[in-house]
Amino acid sequence: MSQVSKSRSENTRIEDPQTEAVATQAPQEAVPPAASVKREHSSKVYALMTSGTIVSRVLGFLRTALLAVAIGSSTTMADIFEKANVIPTIIFMLLAGGIFNVVLVPQLIKASKNSDNGRSYTSKLLTLTIVVVGAATVLLTLMAGPLIKVLTLGWTPAMLALGTTFAFWCLPQIFFYGVYAVVGQVLNAHGRFAAFMWAPVVNNVVQIGVIGAFIALFGAYGGDANQLENWSAAKTVLLAGGSTLGIALQAVVLFWPLRNLGLKLRPDFAWRGMGLRHVGKIAIWTLGSMTVGNIASLVNSRFVSAATRRAWPCPTGAPRCPANTR
Repeated sequence: MSQVSKSRSENTRIEDPQTEAVATQAPQEAVPPAASVKREHSSKVYALMTSGTIVSRVLGFLRTALLAVAIGSSTTMADIFEKANVIPTIIFMLLAGGIFNVVLVPQLIKASKNSDNGRSYTSKLLTLTIVVVGAATVLLTLMAGPLIKVLTLGWTPAMLALGTTFAFWCLPQIFFYGVYAVVGQVLNAHGRFAAFMWAPVVNNVVQIGVIGAFIALFGAYGGDANQLENWSAAKTVLLAGGSTLGIALQAVVLFWPLRNLGLKLRPDFAWRGMGLRHVGKIAIWTLGSMTVGNIASLVNSRFVSAATRRAWPCPTGAPRCPANTR
């Protein structure tokens, strides 16, 4: 009897192959393949990154438009603020921007695969960044006056004095650019890409708010013939200080997702063993390439400042001057 039952059971299984196939394949169809899940996740991350860039660009355009409403687009004050505000970006890219983006990323990815998920290396890197970039920022801020003189052409003493004041408020941005770049690359090395792309949105929102407050407090630019003479310290603090505040918050907001990585980072001054000598050899070539491009930008910016001054030679800051004041 047992053999008959066994034979019937086998016959039943053979005679109904579709049922067996469905029973075998059903669990596999319920769970998407790993490659498909990874592809879907990558698409979502890419969409989130792209949307962050688009939103940031739109807000940046709005910020530029509002700034033109506040101080004009081709006035002496617009030229002074633009010069002081762009110097930190160019200097940072000249000194370390390429190194952070090109050299450190492979090192961070390699360290993230260690048993501690890169905690030790990342702690040392952040400490080194804060110390070195912080010291460089202090030094460059103290050199605000000479920097403005070297990077401008044909400016009057009044313009140079106000440009130096603006630079004192704007040059600390170098430090926050450095922190933003390193923390962002740490997040990228651990697969957290969205925060790095959305952080500039915070900067633009803050600066739009600051410029809006400037217009509300001091009014929009209306062709003031004495714009430079009527400029006040409060206007400088609000405009230049607000710009630096936006860059600072752009860096600070990244510490939240950084904390969520669970690395438990601590200050670490034991910089030996980080492979800085090897990184330095690679960085020399990267720095050389970045130097050529950014020095060209600085030289071009210097001549642009002279061209603006020649186009609008009125010492009061108005866009047009009477013939007897030229």
